[in-house]
Amino acid sequence: MNAEWSRLLIASVCLGIVGCGGSSATAPSSTPQITNMLGGWSGTLGIGVVQVNTGLRTSNTCNQTLIVSSQTGERFSGTFQLTGGTTSTCAQSGEVAGSVSATGAVSGLTFSVSLGNISQCTRVSGDSALSGVVNSSSLTAQSTERIRCVVGGLTTDNDRTLSLLLNKR
Repeated sequence: MNAEWSRLLIASVCLGIVGCGGSSATAPSSTPQITNMLGGWSGTLGIGVVQVNTGLRTSNTCNQTLIVSSQTGERFSGTFQLTGGTTSTCAQSGEVAGSVSATGAVSGLTFSVSLGNISQCTRVSGDSALSGVVNSSSLTAQSTERIRCVVGGLTTDNDRTLSLLLNKR
């Protein structure tokens, strides 16, 4: 064997053994992990309403609790409960569902009321789905919609903003 051939053979064998003395460890994965939504979340739901024709503003802040009992990939679901109320009683409960991305973006957060749905209003625009951000300890989300309410024979259009601020328990 000539010297040139020997050097090539040694170089080939050396490279085949992970770079001659180099580490065989793989690089850490850079795939972001989806936030674990499972468990209890508690905080507040702020409700702001502006009557379109008059500009009259009202607001209410409710105590909000979520129990996320299921999560498969980005989709999560569970139950919610509203209590308290700073200007009127908040007494609703039902199911919650939504999605969370690997970047922490929350979308399609919806509440299906099964108890306490006594609203005299219907949605005119918007889909009532909240969107926002989440990390391992807090969740913030918002939604804006127009609702039409009929109270005592009087019909009014109202712009409603929902602002959710929760902490993981």
